[in-house]
Amino acid sequence: RLYFGTQYVRSSDEGQLVCLDGATGEVKWKFEASDDLLPVFCTPRLVDGTLYCGEGLHTHKGCRLFAVNAADGKPAWAEPVKTGSHTEGTPAVAGGKLFFPAGDDGLIAVDAKTGTQRLWQLKGGKDAGIHIDAAPAVSGNRVFVGSGLYSFVAVALDTETGKELWRADL
Repeated sequence: RLYFGTQYVRSSDEGQLVCLDGATGEVKWKFEASDDLLPVFCTPRLVDGTLYCGEGLHTHKGCRLFAVNAADGKPAWAEPVKTGSHTEGTPAVAGGKLFFPAGDDGLIAVDAKTGTQRLWQLKGGKDAGIHIDAAPAVSGNRVFVGSGLYSFVAVALDTETGKELWRADL
């Protein structure tokens, strides 16, 4: 199966998550979040039968990160995770935690199974001097992210606490 996001225009910019059969190209399912999904730039992440994907482009605010069942495209969480910014970067999953970039909201860590418990957040925004769009990378007990707006830095965080371990100016 192939999973990807789309953007199209009806009365406004909208998006979909789409699942295709890789052998035939047949559409298996489409997820539109009750017809209000913003354009999807995020590359979905598939882990243990759950597909994680954010919505919105760089100019969008008030976006969400979704978890859907890869088999049928139905929501895997009761509610998506809401942010004040966009969620266009690919999330990472490790140790039962989902780490996702949220632009001016920085990096957010939630429980991957439920999405309901926000474990920690590296604050972003102009005042914090960091804006995270790119996919985080996880190795051992560290999650690594970079900023390309307000500052050009790489940051290492503890996966359990979100404590900043180091920051390198790029």
